[in-house]
Amino acid sequence: MFALFLTAVSALAAIAAVALLVDGGLRWWSAFGQLRHRLQLPTEAQVCESGMRPALAHGGFTRPGRVAAVTRQTVRRAA
Repeated sequence: MFALFLTAVSALAAIAAVALLVDGGLRWWSAFGQLRHRLQLPTEAQVCESGMRPALAHGGFTRPGRVAAVTRQTVRRAA
C-alpha cells in the first residue's frame, strides 16, 4: 500500500515538473517570437497593423511642428 502511495506521489511530481518545464519553454518561445517580429524591418502592411495612419510624405495639408515649452521644476528633498 505504501509503495502505491510513493508511486502516485512520484508520478504527480513528475507531471508537475514536466508541466513547469513546458510552461517555461512556451514563454521563451513566445518571447523570442515577439522579439523576431519587432526586429523585422517594417513593411507597409505591418505599419497599418499598429492602428496609426501613415504620415503624408508630400502633398496634402500638414502643420509645422511645434516646439513645446520646457517646464522647469525644482525637486526639494528632505535633508
